[in-house]
Amino acid sequence: RVVVVERDDARVVLEDREAPGLRERLGRPDDRGLQEVVDPPRALLVLVGLLTAIAPIPAVAPDLGTDAQRKAGAALYGKYCSQCHGDHGDGAGYAAQHLKPRPRNFTTGKFKIRTTGSGALPSTEDLMHIIRRGMPYTSMPPWPNFTDDELKDLAYHVKSFSPDFLKPDFNAAPLLFPKAPKYTKESAEAGRKVYEATGCIKCHGELGRGDGSSARTLVDDWGFPIKPADFTQRWTFRGGPTREDIFRTMTTGLNGTPMPAFGDALKPEERWAITDY
Repeated sequence: RVVVVERDDARVVLEDREAPGLRERLGRPDDRGLQEVVDPPRALLVLVGLLTAIAPIPAVAPDLGTDAQRKAGAALYGKYCSQCHGDHGDGAGYAAQHLKPRPRNFTTGKFKIRTTGSGALPSTEDLMHIIRRGMPYTSMPPWPNFTDDELKDLAYHVKSFSPDFLKPDFNAAPLLFPKAPKYTKESAEAGRKVYEATGCIKCHGELGRGDGSSARTLVDDWGFPIKPADFTQRWTFRGGPTREDIFRTMTTGLNGTPMPAFGDALKPEERWAITDY
């Protein structure tokens, strides 16, 4: 539990009573034992991440496929995927050391692009979608020639690498996303205010070029350097370049990265505004 106990133009003071390791996540502690002093945007991101992490996630029954489907998926995986993601799905294939960003470690159950909430596992359809379209401007190519059955078999095999997929509490129903409203100049102007207030500038920069003051210090959950998105080059967006794609990312966050979810912290109209900006 984290409580904001003071806020002014210069600082935010957080009181931590039940969050082990929070000091390491926030930065250097002061001498008062239970308190930390950080800048407001960073404090907001920490609060968003922690509050979202403890929010209840509606569980659904695990979708693991049949033995035959997982076996078929394993054959495809061994031929097309293991060179980067590794035989055991740990992201340690023989090509991994040459790739930046590094291939995903499937054993941790952390997946960036999902229609499920922050901290939740992706659905089978989420995995099929990302295999089919790939991850732009990474070493993960699209696989448009796989049939739907092959994509599903691969998704089931990928799920077998993490025991979390066996647990109902870790499997969540996809969120419902509204159709994009009409773009307006007023919405984009309002989005700039949200962009500044939520601390997006710290990572993505004043002009959205991924050159904010924190950009060079960012690492993923495995300690590898990671770059914020450059919003001036939307064809490089990992999760897709459409307004619906951006709104989804703002809502769910990118598990395993410093990008938090804003589904609970921002109203839908605020997320559409920042999307338009």
